[in-house]
Amino acid sequence: MIINDWDPIGLSPYSSDDEYQYEISEIEKLVIEIKKAKILAKEIYSIFRNAFDNVFEKSQEECLQISKYFLRWIKS
Repeated sequence: MIINDWDPIGLSPYSSDDEYQYEISEIEKLVIEIKKAKILAKEIYSIFRNAFDNVFEKSQEECLQISKYFLRWIKS
């Protein structure tokens, strides 16, 4: 839900709810292992950069905010 709401590529109006499923599953695996927001942010950035190349234009700072959401989510 976090990634779908963020919609890092702007696909939401044109695609199904599972468009980012692969990326979400990769992030969920990392959240279990990585407990530091900055490290997780770099991984999130890499996942989307590798998946979408230059279409992914979000900054590492935006990825940091998303990583903080994920870390809060995993704690709850």
